[in-house]
Amino acid sequence: MLSDNIAIEKDKEVNQIIEPPDELDGAKVIKWAWSGDKSFGFIPTADSNDTIEIFGFAICQYDD
Repeated sequence: MLSDNIAIEKDKEVNQIIEPPDELDGAKVIKWAWSGDKSFGFIPTADSNDTIEIFGFAICQYDD
């Protein structure tokens, strides 16, 4: 389950993140980087030729 603090891109509008989420998909967020108003770049989606803009990176760890 994703945290409510994650930015959601909708019609090219991005909501600003102030603090990193505590968890992503049930994994504890250990390190967090947020690019602010300018994205880190784009990555392709797995199921189409579309790309998504990346604003945040997280290093996470699931419980054993």
